[in-house]
Amino acid sequence: MPKSDDPSKKQFEEAKRLAGVPIEWDKLLTDSLKLAFQKEDIDFDDDAMLLECYEKHIETLQENIPPTRLLIHRLGDGWEPLCRFLNVDIPANIPYPKMNQLSDLMKLRDLIKKFGSIEEVARMHPGIM
Repeated sequence: MPKSDDPSKKQFEEAKRLAGVPIEWDKLLTDSLKLAFQKEDIDFDDDAMLLECYEKHIETLQENIPPTRLLIHRLGDGWEPLCRFLNVDIPANIPYPKMNQLSDLMKLRDLIKKFGSIEEVARMHPGIM
């Protein structure tokens, strides 16, 4: 994964390789998505197909799980709906995590190249992970 020539996908694959992400994780991810989406012939380079599978999966969840037991949480939603659903306080002085930005992944890739391993990057820059 992926099969396309999209430069951002190639950069992501290179970042995973440099970070030492085991190739088995790709198989685990693809098998998990096939199971979740109930579709064997997923083209992981077809964004429209992936979005359609995701939306159908969300629909299936909403049809089968009572709203009081299901939270469809998107990363941009922030702490409030998540904490309300879990009936916990919003964490004080802890910013809501942001999505991985390509620029952040590229910085991490460069640091891994510079220091030789993700473990060394974590040791030299403890706040980056």
